[in-house]
Amino acid sequence: MSAQRPFRVGERVQGVYHGQPYTGTVEYARPHTMNQSYKHHIVLDSPITVYGATRDRIIVSIWEPRESHNTIEALEVVA
Repeated sequence: MSAQRPFRVGERVQGVYHGQPYTGTVEYARPHTMNQSYKHHIVLDSPITVYGATRDRIIVSIWEPRESHNTIEALEVVA
C-alpha cells in the first residue's frame, strides 16, 4: 500500500473494514484527538455486516492498518 494521506469530504474511497471490502464517500474527516492519525466517516455504497451488525456508515483512521488491518484508499474513477 502506498503512503496514506487525509481524504477530503466528498472523495470516493475503497478499502477493507474488519475484513469486509467496502466502497463509499467521505462524509466527514477530522484529526484524531489522541494521536497523529486522521479519522474518516464513510457513507458506504452498499451496507456491510461486521460482527453481526449491518452498517451503512463506518469510521476509518488512515494510520491504523498495522494495528487493525482496516484500510482506506482513493477509489479510481473510470470515465
